[in-house]
Amino acid sequence: GLCIAGGRLSAACAATGALRALEDLNLAKDFTQLSVAGGSAWATAAYVFSDASAMHLLGGRTVPEALTLEVLDAVPVPLMRSTVERTEAKDTQPEKGTMKVEDLIHRVATLWLVPYGLHDRYFLANSNKDHRRIVHQYPKMQDEKFLLPRTDRPTWVVGGSLVSEENQLPFQMTASLITGPATFGSRTYEPIIFPFFRDVETDSLHILGSVQTFAFGGVHEDLSRISKTSPVLTAPSEPFTLADALTLSGLSSAAKLWGSQLQRWPVKGTAASPGPEVSFCDGALTDNSGLLHLLQRRVGRIVWVDFGWEGAAHCTPQQNNMNDMMEKFGCLQ
Repeated sequence: GLCIAGGRLSAACAATGALRALEDLNLAKDFTQLSVAGGSAWATAAYVFSDASAMHLLGGRTVPEALTLEVLDAVPVPLMRSTVERTEAKDTQPEKGTMKVEDLIHRVATLWLVPYGLHDRYFLANSNKDHRRIVHQYPKMQDEKFLLPRTDRPTWVVGGSLVSEENQLPFQMTASLITGPATFGSRTYEPIIFPFFRDVETDSLHILGSVQTFAFGGVHEDLSRISKTSPVLTAPSEPFTLADALTLSGLSSAAKLWGSQLQRWPVKGTAASPGPEVSFCDGALTDNSGLLHLLQRRVGRIVWVDFGWEGAAHCTPQQNNMNDMMEKFGCLQ
């Protein structure tokens, strides 16, 4: 597996460079899973979902000896173009407190998805087989548009966080499932609105299981069947889109880029989901490295790309993440 640490535009640059190097060395095909968060998720979405070739998206090998000012001033490769455009943008910043989640979703999609036609109202599915199963199970969705990842790219694992006043939970987003660590792999055949449940008596968050991504958090036609023990729903009328996943994973990063104070994405309260005091938050809050999600998926060999660390002067990225893994797993061998 390959994990690329999150962040803002620096993470997007690091992700582009890492993928370019791996493609140039013909090693990219050896990775079956790609774990990302925030900026690294933004830059890798087109690599996983668009029809464009790796050469087109990433460019060819850069030879340091051949670098000149003319080369550096050239139009950047597509995956770097969004980073440059955001850096050079002169748009008027909104007043503090006025930007909503929907505004951030639109801006993230405009930079990272629109150039590749990935911004539309697409439901997500993992494969053609997965798509056929969903449509067979929910005939009303036969006219809906689905977005599928490329079969020659690694499984895209995007980190997110769920937070309350007392708890913080990491969860994973892929084209097929939204899942948390506690019950990975369970309840994968029926859509439920959220895989999370808040126990009011203990004020703690729990993972109910895995939710099919096409049904995650969407607006459903029939909410009467929702309960704590049986939160099965009909097909959603609104999708959880690729733009949603990118914005959720990099919520605080996107907010800082566009001068917003928004730090949390409120979770709509239902009998099966957390109440309004529970929110989605930046994936970096619970794991910025991407390591945690690959370890939870039992990936035995991991290449970790980290472009730097802004923490304490005496705490390296390795020390920080090893402490983080120790806290979550109890031990490392």
